Amino acid sequence: MATISVSVPDELKEYIDQRVAHGDYDSAEEYLAEKAREDRDRYEIQRQALRQKILDGMNSGPGVPWSEVRDEAGSSD
Repeated sequence: MATISVSVPDELKEYIDQRVAHGDYDSAEEYLAEKAREDRDRYEIQRQALRQKILDGMNSGPGVPWSEVRDEAGSSD
């Protein structure tokens, strides 16, 4: 396991210490590792969602020029 040194503002250290004191985490290291994992997982989900939107767009058929859409919308009066 790798070791890193992290500086946090006093208010965050107090918050992390409270979470540890309440028994939510065994240590500040465990808390920070879990938050990093959550961030990594959230990032991957967002990345996959973006990739899917790109694929959906690519598979949606040919595009229509905006001028045609605008003209069509205006002619429905």
